[in-house]
Amino acid sequence: MTANQPALDWNAPLDADRADGAPRPWRARRRIRVAIACIVVALVAAAALGLWGATHTRGLYPAPVGGRYGYVDRHGRMVIPARFSDALGFSQGLAEVGLEEGAGFVDPRGTVVIRTHYTLAGGFSEGLALVGTGAPGDSCGYGFIDARGAVAIPVQFRWASSFSEGLAAAAAKAQWGYIDTSGAWVIQPQFQWADSFSEGRALVWKTDLYGFIDETGRWIVPPELDDGGRFAEERAPVKLGGKWGYIDPNGGLQIPLQYDDARPFSGGLAAVEVGGAWGFIDISGAWVIEPRFERAFDFSEGLAAVQVGPPALFGYIDAKGTLVVDARFTDAEAFDRGLALVGLGGGDWGYIDKAGRLVWESTAKAAPQP
Repeated sequence: MTANQPALDWNAPLDADRADGAPRPWRARRRIRVAIACIVVALVAAAALGLWGATHTRGLYPAPVGGRYGYVDRHGRMVIPARFSDALGFSQGLAEVGLEEGAGFVDPRGTVVIRTHYTLAGGFSEGLALVGTGAPGDSCGYGFIDARGAVAIPVQFRWASSFSEGLAAAAAKAQWGYIDTSGAWVIQPQFQWADSFSEGRALVWKTDLYGFIDETGRWIVPPELDDGGRFAEERAPVKLGGKWGYIDPNGGLQIPLQYDDARPFSGGLAAVEVGGAWGFIDISGAWVIEPRFERAFDFSEGLAAVQVGPPALFGYIDAKGTLVVDARFTDAEAFDRGLALVGLGGGDWGYIDKAGRLVWESTAKAAPQP
């Protein structure tokens, strides 16, 4: 730690500006239709639902055609016709789709196996799917259904997220806590916001500051942080005194507070920003890929999306920092089973393989939602 860095005393008050409660942009950047329905909490819900990145059953991917949604396979063939008003990626063998009467779920053959009256639904996680009622601008009500479509936890929460490690963050009135799969409170509502559990730890927001708790609700890091991110590979990014570093599951600082921004670890590497440029460090904090990108995101299946310019376009690098897919896309998401969703410009989207070959291109000016 340099002489200019604040001492990492978790029990000391912060002198730096405090967080305003908005989630980190990289936590909320994924497109999740479910969260949009509650505008007042859209950014928080988008981060909490965690629907992006669900494994695509049998390699099926949402695809818009003429304003409707269907599913294509890894070769770009339309295997489930585009007949739905919306579609998410498959999770635990089912995918949420928009039906005339409300949200529903289809199997990999395209058969509608669950029809609901709910206006909102998320993917299945740990056997339950988040469902909700309401319209844009309303205070939504959330509950959960099982894989048969039966009510597992009645709609009763003002906000909620999908289950992770046996618990789901949920809000009664204005405060968040955690419930188990029966709907019982395990950690009583007491937070201004609560993230999903990851590696036995959860980021929470209380008294306008961030901290980490374990699955019993015990503080691992008291609420004295400017900001933070989820644990991955036994490290979590934290912000204190205007700089980012990384802590271990016990709250000990393992990589000093020295970065302007930082993302979670993935594949042994984490994207960090210094002086307006992004690069990648390893678990010890050593530079593996020197900072030279305008933006950088997590590694998935050996590749990471980066933005280079001018012009500011996205491509993909390998773990050595070599640009293996040329920067020619207006947006780029993580690879999943060999394909990645990319922006093609002009409102068009497509899926590419790891060689950068376009496998499928949209015919609607809207991004599919993996």
